[in-house]
Amino acid sequence: MTDVTSPTRGFPTRLDFLVRPLLATGVLLLGLWATWFLFLRSELGQVVDDLTLTGRGEPGLPDALTRPVLGVVSAPYIIAAGVVIVGIALLQRRYALAVAAAALYIGSNVTTQLIKGLLDRPDYGAVLAYGNSWPSGHTTVAAAIAVCVLLVVPARGRGPVALVGTLYMVLTGWGTVVAGWHRPADVIGAFMVAGAWYGIVESIRRCVPSQYVVTDPVRTAARGSARSLDVIAGIAAALGVGILAATALSLPGTGDVSPGSGLAQWAYIGSCCGIVAVAAGVQRLLLAVGPHR
Repeated sequence: MTDVTSPTRGFPTRLDFLVRPLLATGVLLLGLWATWFLFLRSELGQVVDDLTLTGRGEPGLPDALTRPVLGVVSAPYIIAAGVVIVGIALLQRRYALAVAAAALYIGSNVTTQLIKGLLDRPDYGAVLAYGNSWPSGHTTVAAAIAVCVLLVVPARGRGPVALVGTLYMVLTGWGTVVAGWHRPADVIGAFMVAGAWYGIVESIRRCVPSQYVVTDPVRTAARGSARSLDVIAGIAAALGVGILAATALSLPGTGDVSPGSGLAQWAYIGSCCGIVAVAAGVQRLLLAVGPHR
């Protein structure tokens, strides 16, 4: 049964009302650190991450599916998306929410650029020579748009928005890998940055004295979407972890693998599954945070 409290002035009285976004933020920041540690600071992680780009093969169906999505990302598109997101909140006369959405959108993209500029990628002599590209800027834009819309959309629309947002994140992330612009870890890091900013913004919103309604975090209308995201994330994670673990265990002791080899192709498939798993997992986690109305 949906738990609803009457609108009240003051700070939230239910502990889990504030704990949920804080926990989500902590999980996503931990995931961000783990991605950095495993795929940037680890020689084995670098090799597996680089193999993905050499195993993607010739442009084909993946390129045809992702190029239109990736191609629209530009400065005018980024500005227009931000205006639309803020506009959705303003149309509901929710001015504080508009400010929160702007902070989430700008904060995610600025954070990615700061991380990329401040962190380095140690040269362990992995497969590819070019340096740090973590996190992906293009994917951060897509992820920030997806989670911002989840923030500002009315509660009854959160379920469908989470599913569409997952698809948008996946196609953009896949696109950067298919195009050879980014490694899979760059994509996953971008998802984590945008998701963590959602948790930070929502935590701050729930600490500000205001009129609010505490609701069941996954409303009835969103439960079907939540279950779908659970299934997608679970299956993709099992496939991705299994394939990447098998790839890592199959590497020669020297880590010297021919680009485009069968092992590289398996790394590519496993990484694509991992991208799906993390995108669906982030959206599912934020869906569980629940709307603050």
